[in-house]
Amino acid sequence: MQKSFDGCISVAICTRNRSSSLNLTLESLSRMQSLEGASWELLIIDNGSTDSTDAVVANFVKRLPVRRIFEAKPGLSNARNRAVDEACGRYLVWTDDDVTVEPGWLAAYAAAFSEYPDAAIFGGKILPILLPPTPKWFKDELPQLSSLLAYRDFGANPVELDPKIGRVPFGANYAIRMKEQKAIRYDAALGAGSKLGLLGEEEQVICAILNAGAYGRWLPDSVVHHRIGPDRQTVSYVMKYYRSQGATAGHLDSLSEINLYFGLPRWLIKRLAARFLLYRFQRAVMPPRVWVKSLIDYAFSLGQAEYWRSIYQIRIENN
Repeated sequence: MQKSFDGCISVAICTRNRSSSLNLTLESLSRMQSLEGASWELLIIDNGSTDSTDAVVANFVKRLPVRRIFEAKPGLSNARNRAVDEACGRYLVWTDDDVTVEPGWLAAYAAAFSEYPDAAIFGGKILPILLPPTPKWFKDELPQLSSLLAYRDFGANPVELDPKIGRVPFGANYAIRMKEQKAIRYDAALGAGSKLGLLGEEEQVICAILNAGAYGRWLPDSVVHHRIGPDRQTVSYVMKYYRSQGATAGHLDSLSEINLYFGLPRWLIKRLAARFLLYRFQRAVMPPRVWVKSLIDYAFSLGQAEYWRSIYQIRIENN
């Protein structure tokens, strides 16, 4: 018989001005099934909220083992690093303020910590919920928009995590053993609220740990539902999100090209122009299954170009 995990688990949620959404998340956490043998704490890292976040958290102090921690330095990575500093558990489980957790969500992690004591990384399912009204084109093109939705599902069986084939968890549902989490901090240049609006701070940490030789496990029974509001079901939001993805790719690349034109490499200028023209043409005459892909590609290249241009401008000003 598998021995149950008997240590402490820290759960962290970073939030800023999403009190109504946070309230729904905390409600779902309060309905979780109890843990056998294990204890847990809930850290709410408030990254500068000016709404009723304080009052929402206060409403749950008798229902959840919750602590509110204020982190004034803006940026998701700064909030994550504060959670790492404050957490007391042997494992740190991360989720977001716009999800609903299933009753067995944390119990699945606790069981896995016992079953896979050599694993440093764990991740579970993220299933999107579209809040109405939902445009038909958006609903029809969900497979193309999976990264925007943070959709993550590697199947019904536990498997090993592997960054080489993209099998890594996303930020709304993952856990890291504290030893490894304390050793690798989140990059303040990345994450929501960062100066240049870059993404991927959690993926960078997860991949660094796994690529260093650590073992990771996919947990199909640990499930959260990601709530996508109408404001994130628009062309403008799709554009914004994939521009951020492109900017992030630009940040992770080195600006090493010698022959730059207006701060951009020639290949990127050509790609950006071609993708812009293709998107505008397809948007006018093609169905969404065609133009959504072109929108994503154009937005990505635009974000990449904007990042390169901003760094180039900084270099010119500093010389």
